[in-house]
This record gives sequence, structure tokens and C-alpha cells, in this order.
Amino acid sequence: MDMWKLGTTLVVLITVAGAANADGAANDTFRVTLRDGSLISGTIDVRNLKVRTPYGMLTIPFQDVLMVEFSEEKNQDKLIAARMPIVGRVEIEELALKNKHLGKVRLARQHIVRIERGTGARGFVGTWRGKAADKPGEGISQRSLELELKVNDRGQLEGTASGDFVEGGEAELENPEIKANWLQFEIEGQTGRFRIRLELKDSKLQGEAIPFDPDEDACDITLEPKDAAPRGLSI
Repeated sequence: MDMWKLGTTLVVLITVAGAANADGAANDTFRVTLRDGSLISGTIDVRNLKVRTPYGMLTIPFQDVLMVEFSEEKNQDKLIAARMPIVGRVEIEELALKNKHLGKVRLARQHIVRIERGTGARGFVGTWRGKAADKPGEGISQRSLELELKVNDRGQLEGTASGDFVEGGEAELENPEIKANWLQFEIEGQTGRFRIRLELKDSKLQGEAIPFDPDEDACDITLEPKDAAPRGLSI
């Protein structure tokens, strides 16, 4: 199947086997962003990545890789492993994915913008607006909540929260963490401190705010992108 005929924006979610070893390493999910805007995930059978730097060739175990960005400028690729950026040329000319829907897909280096572990921080980037509502049986209040999310130069997600839910009306996210398609962070709310856990699903962020104080009520949260634009087709 010719994947380029599937449309400009494509999201395919499958399992990626990163750096499988004889001991049976746990499977991870990686997402690949293409230069035409398509998004693809697939099984990647790679043990190591080699990066040519001004200081010599480095060999990075693929299981340690969080993100790779391929630059159109010479020797300006960026690889992030263990939160540390490495700049140079990633020595790979083709990436092979295996998808249960598409079969084997081969992607040439020049078509790839980025490889990310899990959903990837950039899947959460943007402005998200919605409500934090009391759980059924715990009250009827609804408070506005807006997240402004971006990625820093280390490939980590950061941002701010604002709205009626937030103490003082605006605050930075504390201890943000991404696991697969889940985003977790802490925030000071109007009624105390909360740990918020949100799943990226069906172009929405959905989850809950759990209070640190057991006497406070938890909240259900649903946020949608500011422009309400679909984020691709899920197959």
C-alpha cells in the first residue's frame, strides 16, 4: 500500500518494539512525524543509533532514546536520551515500521521530521480549554480551566494553567510528566493542591484532578483544543 495516498494528516497507533533484547525488553510506543504532517507509529527493530558529532561517533542504545529530530541543515540533527540533547548527524537513512493495518512501511530519512517515545510531548502542544467539574454525587460546580502547553529545547513539556480552577487565576505546571498518551502534573487549585492526570484521546484531554487533601473533592476534567481542529485519523 502506498502510504502517501492516505492523505496529508494520518495517525496510526500501533506497538513499537524498541531495543528488544534476549531478555525480552518491554515494548514501547514511538510516534513518527513526517514532513507532510502525517503521524505514524510502528514497530521499530533498532538496538542502537549512531550519532556523528564534532567529538566523534557516539552509540546510543535505542531503549534510552526519548526523541530524535532530523534537521534539513547539515549535522544539526538532535537526539535526546536521558533528557540530554546530542547534536550531530544521526546515521540512519531509512526507518522500517511494521503496522498491523499497513504491513511493512519504509520511511526515508528525508521524509522524517521527528521520532518520539510514546505519544510524544508535541502531541500535547497547544491551547486546551474546558471545565473541571465535580464528580457525580460530590457537587454541581464547574470551573473553567485552560492549559497552554509547549516543548522546551530539551524536548520536555512545560506550560501554564489558568481559569477559575487555578489559585490566583494562573500558575505554571509543576512536575509535568508524560507516559504513553497520558499527561500528569500538579497545580494549586482554588480549594487546595491537586494532581491532574489527563489522557489524550479522540482529540481531547480527559481525566481527573485528585486533591492532596482527602477531605476535598476530586474533579472530572475535559479539555478541547482551542481551535477545535481534528488532530488526525486514528486507525
